[in-house]
Formats: sequence, structure tokens, C-alpha cells
Amino acid sequence: MGRYLVIGLGAFGATVARTLEDLGHEVIVIERDASLVDRHADCASRVVEGDATDPEVLRGAGAVGADAAVIATGETLATSVLATLALRDLGVKAIYVKAASDTEARAFEALGATDSIIPEKDAGIRLAHRLAGRPGA
Repeated sequence: MGRYLVIGLGAFGATVARTLEDLGHEVIVIERDASLVDRHADCASRVVEGDATDPEVLRGAGAVGADAAVIATGETLATSVLATLALRDLGVKAIYVKAASDTEARAFEALGATDSIIPEKDAGIRLAHRLAGRPGA
């Protein structure tokens, strides 16, 4: 059983958290919006209201020693950048960041993110392959 940190409880983050939880992993979520914390309290082992750009909030939530972190915020580029740096500084080895474009993805990877996910692009590629009769991608 792994321990994962998910930052942000929008549609993407909530789906990642709930799926990891359903697969039997320990999931810790950090979300700034109290209403989202209340709405999705059951999607993870623990849901913490707080600012994920603050290293002390991350440390207190259990980021140190997590197998991986997923930054799924849709707020601002600055929030994702600062959370990436804070997680990297805390020694989280695997950091996955939701990006809005290839340019953002390159920036996150230059900052030490393991990988960037562009949900709309990734879903579009998968759909095109399904339509063309080639599963995968």
C-alpha cells in the first residue's frame, strides 16, 4: 500500500484521490477551499484544508515520505509552481503536475516535476486512438 498526496479537489484531483483510495492506498488531500473539503471528505484517507504552497502545511499533512504527489490545482500557474518547489524541497521524489499546455509542462519539469499531465490533450489522444481502432496511447 502506497501513500499519496493530492493537491486540489477539482474534478481531476478528486478523481485521482478517489481512484487511489479505491485501489487500497493511503491518500492525503490538501485543498484550500473549505466547501470542497466538506464535499469530498470521503474521497481520501485524510482531507486537509490548507495552502499547499506552504511547506509547513505540506509537512503537517504528511507530504514527507509520500510515494508521490499529484498537483491537481486549477487555480493559478503560480500556485502549482510554488507547490512543486515546496514538495521538491521536502524531498518528495515523484511529483506529477496538471498543466494547461506543453509550455507549462516543460516549465514544471524544469522545476523538478517527474511528469506533467495535460488532461484535455491526453484525453483527446486516447479518444482519437479509440476512434481509429488503435487502443492505447
